[in-house]
Amino acid sequence: MKADVDALHPRTVTEAVSARLREEIQNGRLAPGTPLRQNDVAKRFGVSTTPVREAFALLAAEGLVRSDRYRGTVVFMPTRDDVRNAYEIREVLEMLAIEKATPRLTEERLDELDEVLTAMRATDDVEEWMELNERFHVVMYEAAENERLSAVIISQREACSMYIRMHVSRAARRREMDQHHLEILAACRSRDVERARAAGRAHLQASVGEILETIDELEAKTSARDVDVASL
Repeated sequence: MKADVDALHPRTVTEAVSARLREEIQNGRLAPGTPLRQNDVAKRFGVSTTPVREAFALLAAEGLVRSDRYRGTVVFMPTRDDVRNAYEIREVLEMLAIEKATPRLTEERLDELDEVLTAMRATDDVEEWMELNERFHVVMYEAAENERLSAVIISQREACSMYIRMHVSRAARRREMDQHHLEILAACRSRDVERARAAGRAHLQASVGEILETIDELEAKTSARDVDVASL
């Protein structure tokens, strides 16, 4: 298998490795703060260390990993400021989209949103819930009839995918988010723009608070792990 991979163009191998690592980071299989060692990754993927090193550089440029002279390469651990700044941008954009979308949502689109929420509430699978969650927001914001606004929002949401996953890793939090979505949809059905904006803002602000709690938990675990390693 290694020979087959190495027979590819070097750039292709680098991109293949970075794509696999990117997927594992974004879907949570590689948690924030996880150390990434070149030799281990190369062995796992059956490639040399060169494309792995280059993949690390690509992911670092995307902000998914960070290199530290003492800890080496680790999966990006978001800071409290990172999260606050990201959600501050999202709040402005998504509230504008809700304001524009609410009067324009057709009955067909409202029924589609209702179907998505029904599926979200029925599933216990995080991956499926994440996909449905994204579909809910995309369908709603597309009703704003502003392609540029929708594109920027989607880009910002993709950049926050790790944060979102951190937030909804627990079933109780997914159920809480389901309730927020129901409140947003109810406000949209009544064509109450201010109520829809308030529900959307509460949804984002609740997410921020709980993500910050998760970061505190992860930082505590990382610190404990570093102490254990230092004591060896």
